[in-house]
Amino acid sequence: MGQRIGHDLILEVERWEATVEVDEGGAVRALRLEADPRSLAVREGLHGVKPLSDRGRREIRKTIDQKVLTGRPIEFESTDIAQGLSVSGRLTMAGAEVVVTARLPTAPAAAAAP
Repeated sequence: MGQRIGHDLILEVERWEATVEVDEGGAVRALRLEADPRSLAVREGLHGVKPLSDRGRREIRKTIDQKVLTGRPIEFESTDIAQGLSVSGRLTMAGAEVVVTARLPTAPAAAAAP
């Protein structure tokens, strides 16, 4: 029990699918993502009283699967995209919907030719 108290969990979705719509100029117009709720994996447990064991990871995943998400879909649908800056939209998880905004990663600049 003590090893699960206070962990900041890092979860990874192992199975997902995204659809991106772009306009004629190549700008992203819409983004939709669907993730398999049963594909969550506990990668790390930070700041716990004790280190997170493999058994603890399995128990957390089982709890998330059976008591939190219960197989309900994880979906994101964009409502606003600021090109090169951020995407906002509706995230649906465990039957609840929230509005989220995420910063978009920037692509590294191309190296200049000598």
